[in-house]
Amino acid sequence: YLASVVGISGVLVGLAFLFAKRAASRAGYRVLEAAGLLLFFGTATLLSFFRLEDWFYPLLIFGGGALVIALGAWQRRALLVACTVPVLVLNLWVQYFAKLNDHVPTFGLVLGFGIGLMGFGLFFERRVKRALPSLREWN
Repeated sequence: YLASVVGISGVLVGLAFLFAKRAASRAGYRVLEAAGLLLFFGTATLLSFFRLEDWFYPLLIFGGGALVIALGAWQRRALLVACTVPVLVLNLWVQYFAKLNDHVPTFGLVLGFGIGLMGFGLFFERRVKRALPSLREWN
């Protein structure tokens, strides 16, 4: 089942790359990209929620996310990068609480979450916010 989800997601994103060169508007191939990303990340995220102790689905999500971000940056596809990053951040926080819940007191987890959230906000303000206008040039 999971192999078919990964395969169909890859085919949808691949078709988006194929049709992007001939498309008159960006909307058509972006729907294919979004459908492929939603299928892959939605299925893997839901499966990881049902098996919080397992490491397979988080590794699949983060490995697939790294591949999608690299592909999006290489081909200058804003949708691939902009949709993948929030999914990875969400999964990172869910896995943070799920994996460390038995080892760290709740106060420590919440404190670490707050510090991490503030660090992410600082990183966004200093680095990412300046780069966002250049994403308009990407497909």
